[in-house]
Amino acid sequence: MVTGGDYCCDVLVQMAAVRSALDQAAVEIAANHVETCIIGHEKGNGHVQALEMSKDDLIDELRTTLKRLVR
Repeated sequence: MVTGGDYCCDVLVQMAAVRSALDQAAVEIAANHVETCIIGHEKGNGHVQALEMSKDDLIDELRTTLKRLVR
């Protein structure tokens, strides 16, 4: 957009929209992970990688991942 001559503020607005969409997708993925891999852990639900971990390990992993996401 910048090289195409678009107004800088318009480019920044589009960048903010993309960032917002990515943040919303991250929230949905994190919520799904909690529902299926952490809460559903004892039922054998979730990803095979999660099933190999303890519930405490899953929570620690999620905490670390969320810290990376929000920095």
